[in-house]
Amino acid sequence: MVACSPPGAATDISTSSSAAAGMSTPTSQPTSLPASTSTTPSTTTTDSTTTSEEPTTTAGQPDQGDLAGWETATITIGTTELLVAVADDSSERRQGLIGVDEFGDLDGMLFQFPKEAISGFWMKGTLTPLDIDFFGDDMEFVDRLSMVPCSAETCPIYAPNAPFSWALETPAGTVPTPAEGAILSLGVVRGEGVVSGEW
Repeated sequence: MVACSPPGAATDISTSSSAAAGMSTPTSQPTSLPASTSTTPSTTTTDSTTTSEEPTTTAGQPDQGDLAGWETATITIGTTELLVAVADDSSERRQGLIGVDEFGDLDGMLFQFPKEAISGFWMKGTLTPLDIDFFGDDMEFVDRLSMVPCSAETCPIYAPNAPFSWALETPAGTVPTPAEGAILSLGVVRGEGVVSGEW
């Protein structure tokens, strides 16, 4: 969806003057991630139990499906660890999950905004129903919405009930709804051309 310019295939719709540029208007800078070149697969946990080692390609790298070439990161929400594609600039946020049908080993896409945003996402051109979890500047869970693909000229806008700095899109029903007060923790960013590991 596209965050009303970002998520999945969404477009970013902001109430600020930067809305015309497809960007939302946040108020503080999110946390940076440390660099790493490790290719060791991580384990996926749900409800405090380790479920399995994440699948990898023969080269030891995760299969990124239709998102091959995107930077990835391992994130944790409560006890749930996820491998996600990273959308941390305006063009990536506008592209989001538009046209993505195959996620490979990825659990979804994490959108980072430069400041807290008051905006929404839409599903125009998105192929897969998605859940979207929003997190504030303090990385605390704010809201979850369920979104459906839209092929109409005008599509609904999905906006949370509070400002956010992070949004996580996952295929509908695949990731448990975070508990109230759940915190998003960031892992290492990996990908071609990543020098510092920062977003």
